[in-house]
Amino acid sequence: MGWTRRALWVAAAVVGTPLLYSYCQSVPPRPEVAALLATIERQRLVASVHDLAAPGPRPESDRRRTAATLDWLEAQLREFGLVPTRETYQGPTRVLQRPPDSQQWVMTEQQGLPHCNLIAERHGSSEAATVLEVGAHYDSMPWAPGADDNGSGVAALLEVGRLLAKVTPRRSVRLLFFAQEEEGLLGSRAHVKLLRERGERITGMIALDMLGFTAHAAGSQRTPLRVPLLFSPPDRGEFLVDAGNFASGWLGNLYEACADAYVPAARYYSVNRLAGWFADAMRSDHAPYWEAGIPGLLLTDTAEMRNPNYHQQTDTPDTVDFEFLLANTRALAATVLHWAGVGESR
Repeated sequence: MGWTRRALWVAAAVVGTPLLYSYCQSVPPRPEVAALLATIERQRLVASVHDLAAPGPRPESDRRRTAATLDWLEAQLREFGLVPTRETYQGPTRVLQRPPDSQQWVMTEQQGLPHCNLIAERHGSSEAATVLEVGAHYDSMPWAPGADDNGSGVAALLEVGRLLAKVTPRRSVRLLFFAQEEEGLLGSRAHVKLLRERGERITGMIALDMLGFTAHAAGSQRTPLRVPLLFSPPDRGEFLVDAGNFASGWLGNLYEACADAYVPAARYYSVNRLAGWFADAMRSDHAPYWEAGIPGLLLTDTAEMRNPNYHQQTDTPDTVDFEFLLANTRALAATVLHWAGVGESR
C-alpha cells in the first residue's frame, strides 16, 4: 500500500476533518439477523476453502480447472436455492509459464477468449431496484492453491448466499464471483463496463479479498507507513482491514457498526474514507467501481503485509485461521443482511 508524498500532505492537511474518519455509529441488532448469523459454522468454511484449494491452482489460463471451479460454485448456489447465471465476456487471457530449466516465469497473452463471472441475485421485495453487490474473485495464481487468496473470500460469499436464500430481503443483493482478478481485475472491469452500458445504477459494492490469515507475533503486521493519529495500524496481524474511499464512507460505517453490534469478536482496523489515498488500495475488485464513481468497500487481511504465503505454493488450507474467518464472515453477513432490510420493522 504505497503512499505518494502528495497524498500524504493532502491527508495531513485535512486530518482535522471528522468526515475522513469512521465516526461513531451504532445499529440496534435485529433478532432475525442474529439468528441467521448463528447458523454460520466453522466447518462449512473449512469445507469450502478445502474444496477450492485442495485440487491445486485455478488460474484463468487453466481452462479445465476454471470450468470445474465454476461448476462447483454453481452447484453450491443451487443447493442453497439460488439461481446462478454466467456473465460471459470476451477478453485476453494472460498465461504465465516457466520454461524448462528456468526460474523465471514468462507471460504471454491469448486474445479473444470467453470468460465468466458467476452471478446470483436475491431480489428485494419492496425496493428491488436498490442493489448492493458483494464480490470475491475465484481465480488464483498459476502456482498457488489460493486458500486465503481467495478461497477465504469465496467461502464467506457462499455463506452470505446461503443465508440470503432463507429470507426475503426488502432490498436486492447481487453476489458476484469474479474471474481474472489476478490478471488485472479483468472480470470486475468487464462487469462494471456492462453496468455502465446498461445504464444500471447500484448502491455500492463490497469486495472480499483474503479474509483468513492472522499473524500473532509482535511486528508481524507490516505497513508502508505509520503516521501518528492518521495511519498507525497495530503491529500484530490479528485484524481485518475495511478500506473505503470518501464516497464509500457510509458503507464502511455500516460494516463497522454491524460488526460491533452482531459480532463483537470480529477485530477490524478502519481505513474507511482514507484508502483512496493509498496507491495499492486499487489492487482488488472494488477498484473498477471506484473508477466508475460507485461506492466500494474492500475487506482484506492485507495480503503480503502479513501473509508470507501470499501468491506462493504454501497458500494452503492449513494456513488459514478459520476462527478468524468465521468472525469475519459473520460480520460481513450481518452487514449485508442488515442493509437488505432483513428483520426490519415494516
